[in-house]
Amino acid sequence: MRLIVLLIVVGVIGYLVYTGAGDFVGTKSNPPAKAQAQIDKTKELACRQNLKMLNDFVKTYMSTHGIDDPADVTIEQLKEYGLQIPECPAGGEYYLEDGKFYCTIHSEHKY
Repeated sequence: MRLIVLLIVVGVIGYLVYTGAGDFVGTKSNPPAKAQAQIDKTKELACRQNLKMLNDFVKTYMSTHGIDDPADVTIEQLKEYGLQIPECPAGGEYYLEDGKFYCTIHSEHKY
């Protein structure tokens, strides 16, 4: 009798693991939907942090060099000042317009 109960419990647990694992099992090139959504969200968050860092750098550059008009700032000037432009984790490109950095994927402002 105990053996039958044990087999039933193991079977139920096995079934639950099998059916629940579908949400979490995937391949590296084809992750499950929930995992992919989390990956995309993480990439967007990292991109937004990159944009914040880039835009803070622009403000520092403008303050240090006494520049009032953000449109007067160029990427070349920022690179000469030491800026290293990171890559967007999702593959977007960062660009500077009117003294503010944007991402081709994650920014509401599109060029």
